[in-house]
Amino acid sequence: MELVLQRFDSNQQISVKECIMKAVEGMNDEGRLETALKVVEIGLEQEEQLQEVVTGTWRLILQGEWWRARYESLTEFMMKCGMSESVKELMNGRMRSERLKRKFEKSASERLGGGDLKERLGEELMPARMSKGFLEAINALTKQVKDAEDAKELLSRAMDRRLGVRGASNDEKLRVGDVKAAMKEVMARGAKRSRIMEAEAEDERESGLNSKSMERSNDLIKDKGRAESTGGESRESMKDVEAVESMKDVEAVESMEDVEDVDSEGEMECGCREVTFAKGIIDAMRRLRKKDVKGRVKAAGSIGVKEWREMCHRHMRGIASCWGLKTSGVKREQLIERVMKVQRNVERLDEVRTAEGTYLWFRMEERPGRKDDGLSPFKYVGAREDEFTFDRAQIWKRYGGMGTMEKFLEDGNVVMRGVFGWIMKDSELMEMVNAEFEMYRHHLREQNGKSNYGWCRNMWHSLVQQVMRQDPVFYALNVVARPDGNWRLVSFPYYTKYAMKADSTGFKHIDINIEKLLKSGRGGSTVQTAISLDDEFEDGCTIVVPGFHRHIGEWWSKVEERGKSRNGLVQSVEDLYLKEDEEMYGSFVPVVCKRGDIRMSLSSLIHGSTGGCVRRRRVVHPWLIGVDSDHDGLEIEESGSWEDVSRAHRNMWAMKVGATGQSHRFGVGNGRFAGCVEIRGVSGIGDALVGARRWDSGLVLMERDAIVGGSEGEAWRVVERHRSRMKVAWKEGFEVMMSLEKMKFGDRSYFKLVEESSNMDVLAQAACWMK
Repeated sequence: MELVLQRFDSNQQISVKECIMKAVEGMNDEGRLETALKVVEIGLEQEEQLQEVVTGTWRLILQGEWWRARYESLTEFMMKCGMSESVKELMNGRMRSERLKRKFEKSASERLGGGDLKERLGEELMPARMSKGFLEAINALTKQVKDAEDAKELLSRAMDRRLGVRGASNDEKLRVGDVKAAMKEVMARGAKRSRIMEAEAEDERESGLNSKSMERSNDLIKDKGRAESTGGESRESMKDVEAVESMKDVEAVESMEDVEDVDSEGEMECGCREVTFAKGIIDAMRRLRKKDVKGRVKAAGSIGVKEWREMCHRHMRGIASCWGLKTSGVKREQLIERVMKVQRNVERLDEVRTAEGTYLWFRMEERPGRKDDGLSPFKYVGAREDEFTFDRAQIWKRYGGMGTMEKFLEDGNVVMRGVFGWIMKDSELMEMVNAEFEMYRHHLREQNGKSNYGWCRNMWHSLVQQVMRQDPVFYALNVVARPDGNWRLVSFPYYTKYAMKADSTGFKHIDINIEKLLKSGRGGSTVQTAISLDDEFEDGCTIVVPGFHRHIGEWWSKVEERGKSRNGLVQSVEDLYLKEDEEMYGSFVPVVCKRGDIRMSLSSLIHGSTGGCVRRRRVVHPWLIGVDSDHDGLEIEESGSWEDVSRAHRNMWAMKVGATGQSHRFGVGNGRFAGCVEIRGVSGIGDALVGARRWDSGLVLMERDAIVGGSEGEAWRVVERHRSRMKVAWKEGFEVMMSLEKMKFGDRSYFKLVEESSNMDVLAQAACWMK
C-alpha cells in the first residue's frame, strides 16, 4: 500500500492502475492477488478512520459553535465554508458503513448461534473497536465455519502465529489479517478434503472396500482410542490408524490436521520425529472446550522430556498455547520446562496459574484473575474499601429536623423547610436569581405557536440551577430518601418552571413506567425534587395523593381490569384515576412550599399541578439520578448513560430525553445558550453531582463520608465551606454571564436593553444587580 501511494504521489501523470502494476511486477499469481487485496484492505480501513475523524471534527464545529469565529450565522457558515456538501456526503457514507457493520455483526452472530458476537468468539480475542473490514471478514469466516468453538480455535491459532513472527504486530487482540489467515486455513482444509474424496472415489471405482478391510479399520480406530486414553500404544499403530482413517472417514482426517497447516502455508516442513504423535495431541485438545484447560493438559498424556525434545518447536508452541501459556519470545528449553511443570501439577492447575513464580507464564485472559492484574505501572494494591454505610434517621434529623423521615416514609412526599434559606435570605444572591430568570424569559419563544404552559424551556444550565444541583445538603437528603441508599448520584439536566398569571399549568400524571416498576422495581428508588423560589399558596402549587406509593400495584390491577392500562415511560392519569379510586386510595391534596423549600416525592407517587396560574411561580427541578458502580448506566436505562449526562453538563447542552427516558415533545435546540457560564471546582461532591468528577475520586469520597456519615460538627463545616465558596463563584460567574449575553446578542441582549431603557420602573428593578 505504501509503495503504491508513493508512486502515485510522486508523479500525478501515472494512473492508479499503472502504479499497482509496477508494484506487483515480477510476482506470481498468488502474490499479485495477495498484494492487491492488501491494498484494498488497508484503503478500506483508512477510509473508515477518515470518516470517523471528519464526522467527529465536524460535530465539534457545529455543536461547539466554533464557526462563530468567522461567520455570523450557521447558514452563512454552511454556504461559505466550501466543504459542507462534501462533508454531508462523507457523513452519509459513515452512516452506510455503520449499517453495514450492524448487518455483518448480526449475520455472523446468528450463524454462530445468536447473542452477542464478542461473547460468542471471546471477549479476550475481540478488539474493542470492530471495523467494517474486520466484521465483513468475520462474516465471511462464519459462512464456512458455523461452530463458535471451532471459529475461536481457528482465530486463536492465527493470532498466535502472528505474535510469533518477529516484526509483526504484537497486538494481543484479533486483527483483520488474523481473520483472513483463519479463512485460508479453512480453505486449505477444504482443498485437502476434496483431494482425499477424489482419491477415495478413485479407489472405490477400482477395487472398492471389502468387508474384511472395513473390520480391520474399525479395530484400528478402537486401538487409537485406547492409545489416546493411556498414552502407551506404539507410534507405529498410530500411523496405521491415520492411514485407515484417511480411507474410511474424510472428516476424521480433517480433524487430525496440524494447528499450523505447514504444507498449505508454504512454510518449511515440520521437524517432528513423529508428526502423527503431535497432531494426535492437538486433535484431542481441539475436541475440548477452550476453558477446559485441565482436560487439554490431560489430553497430552504422560509425555516425557524425551518426547518433548523430539517434537518441533512449532507444534510444541501450538500445544502450549492451547494450555494458555505464553509462547512468544520463550526459548525452547524454557518452554519444555514450563509445559512439564504444568503436566506435573495438572490437579492443582489454578495454583500454578496464580502462584507468584509462575503466573506470568500464562496469558492474562487464560488464567484466574489476580489483584494486581489492573495495576499496570503501579506497585501496590490499595486497601479494600468497606461498603459505605450511614444512619438514615440521624441524617434525616441533621438536615431536615424531627419527623421528616417518618413523614416521607408514610406519605412518599415531604417538604424540607428552608434548605435553601441561605440563598433566599441573601438579597444580593436573590437579585441575581431574579435577573437571570428574567433574562431567560426574555430569550424564550413559543414553538410553532404552542404555549410553554408555564415552563422556561430554554433554561437548562443557569447559575442558580448549577448552585442548587451541587448543594451538599440537597445531596445528603436525596441519599437518605432513596430506598436503595445509592450514594452515587448525578443531577439530570432539566429546565425550570416560570409560570405567570393566566398560564395554563394543570396536569396529573406519574413519572414512571408502572409495568416495569411492578415487575422489576425499575425507577422505584428515584426521588423527584422541586425547589421553590416563590412563596406558594393552595391555588398555585404541586398536588399529590399522599401514601399512593403503597397502593400502586393494587390500583394498577384495577386499571388493567378496566382495559385502560398503557405502557408509557410517563403516564397521564387524568382519565385513569377515577372517583372510586380517590375514595379508596385518597384524593389529590396541595403541597405548599415557601421560598427555599424542597418538595421531595417518590417517583411512584401520583402528582400534578393546580390549574390556571394566579401569580408568579418559579421552580427549579434538579433531580438526582442513581449511577451504576461502573459509572456507565443510570438507574433508568432509557434516560441514557452517565457519560451522556456528564457531556450535557460539560457542554451546557439540553438532554434529548427526560430523566424517565421520555423524549421531549418540543425542540431543545442545538448547542449551548451563549450566556452559559460553568461553576466548577467549588467542591469535590459538587463536581460529582454535575458529572465533572467520578464517584471514585478520593476528594469526593472524603466529602461524602463527612456529609452523609461524619459527625454533626464535621458535616456542617464541610457544608458551610462549600456554600461560602459557592457564593464567590456564583457572583463572579454572574458578571461573566452578563458580559457574554450582551456581547453575543448585541441590540437584542436583555441586559443591554435594560441598561439603555428609559423606563424608570425597569431601571429601578434592575439597579441592584447592575452594580
